[in-house]
Amino acid sequence: PELAQTLQTLVAQLQQLYARLPQILEDLSVRFNLTEETVQSLQIEWSQISETVIKTAQSLAAGIISSSTNVISGVVNAVTQFILAFIFCIYILFSKEKLGRACKKLIYAVFKEKQADDIISILHMTNRTFTSFLSGQCLEAVILGSLFIVAMTLFRMPYALLVGVLIMVTALVPIVGAFIGCIVGAFLILMVNPVQAVWFVVMFLI
Repeated sequence: PELAQTLQTLVAQLQQLYARLPQILEDLSVRFNLTEETVQSLQIEWSQISETVIKTAQSLAAGIISSSTNVISGVVNAVTQFILAFIFCIYILFSKEKLGRACKKLIYAVFKEKQADDIISILHMTNRTFTSFLSGQCLEAVILGSLFIVAMTLFRMPYALLVGVLIMVTALVPIVGAFIGCIVGAFLILMVNPVQAVWFVVMFLI
């Protein structure tokens, strides 16, 4: 719901900006003392510019239409692979004890007892290491997202819940994940209040 409300707000603000565009242009002409004669003396070929823009838009539209089939098929393929992988993972998790016992028997059947013990020891250490890493990443993401939700609520910044959850999710990506959430969050706040967007970036760096 927060994301849908954000998108509606962005669309409304863009519409307001489009409605205020003539007034903005008039204010700029007054500020820079641009009279009608000055504008005409620039000798801007508006028809040529518009024709170029139209041709560019047509070429872009043609490219988008030609590649839309590939994009749709790629998305369908990715979604299908994700669903199949998810189902496969569920089956593995439900039978992980049985698979673990079978793999252990296979290792002891193929290798010597000393080698098999070393392999089992390495696998146990790998399991502990990755389990600790993933649990630590999740804990860090929850703490970071909660801090942002609380801090943004206290400072009355917009989209506190949305940006906090976004940073919480992107923080799961090592090193650059949280910065991705910062960029997206700063952009959303920038559409509402540019000053608060700057303070949001400062708060993020702190």
